[in-house]
Amino acid sequence: MMMRIKATDWTWALFRLCVVHGPPLCSLANCILVLLHFCFLTEYLSFCCINSMIVGGVMGYVKGGSQMSLVAGGTSALVLYHVYSQLPERPVYASSLGLGTSVTLLAVMGSRFMRSGKLFPAGVVSLVSLVMAGGYLHGILGSA
Repeated sequence: MMMRIKATDWTWALFRLCVVHGPPLCSLANCILVLLHFCFLTEYLSFCCINSMIVGGVMGYVKGGSQMSLVAGGTSALVLYHVYSQLPERPVYASSLGLGTSVTLLAVMGSRFMRSGKLFPAGVVSLVSLVMAGGYLHGILGSA
């Protein structure tokens, strides 16, 4: 079983690095902090992504009457909820499923963004999917 380091421990260590050594190391410490939070908080990012899919699907339905948005958002949220629930027990399986879902969303919404040029919702979902794909890929590589 792999030992997990709390992100708060790293946060405190990097904060002390900034205080003791001043501004030159602060930007380096901030970059490291962002990477560590990204690596250790994939479960929380998944949960935020689930909520975004639900809200986006409902907004598409309410604003435009799009039943497809409601179905796609709900289906994506259900798959990502399964990923979220499986991450602690079966990280490789969950990360693989999450990576597939994120890449699919990135391909679909990325093509819509390229065609329409609209930042919302296609651009935002593409960006979130890209970030999540990176997190899931890190989970696969880190667990293997």
